[in-house]
Amino acid sequence: MAQAACVPLDIALPCAPRALTVVLVRPADLAVVSRARADLASVAARAAREASGVSAAELARALRVTRQAVSSWETGKSVPSAAHALAYARALAAVTRQAA
Repeated sequence: MAQAACVPLDIALPCAPRALTVVLVRPADLAVVSRARADLASVAARAAREASGVSAAELARALRVTRQAVSSWETGKSVPSAAHALAYARALAAVTRQAA
């Protein structure tokens, strides 16, 4: 079976030029990342999280980020990386399914 191709996304260049970080994301996940970022920007994600009874701190622990990071994503103060947006979307989908 053919393996799905990955595309580079969120290329970060830290101070040291030899420390290039490239995150590979499957093309199928690009739509999920885009939707998660749009939901975060429009506060729909926060409303869904609160409706499912999950606190920002609980979600932050599951994503291994700070509560402040989740809060800044949900208020539109910052944009999560592709990896974090994908993890946020998956975690939110999981808790929403459990709440239903």
